Amino acid sequence: MHILDENTLENAKRLGYLDVRELYPDVPRYTLEGFAKEFYTWENPGRVLDRHR
Repeated sequence: MHILDENTLENAKRLGYLDVRELYPDVPRYTLEGFAKEFYTWENPGRVLDRHR
C-alpha cells in the first residue's frame, strides 16, 4: 500500500532528489521486463555477467 505517496516522483523532487530522465534525456529507457526478455535471448548470459573471468 502506498498510503502516504512516499514513493512518487513528485515526493522525491520535493525532497531534492534528481530525476535521471531529466538529466540524461537521450539515454534509452529500459523496463525490467524488457531487460529480462533481452537477457534470456543471450546464448550464455551467465558468462557475460561473470566479472571474475
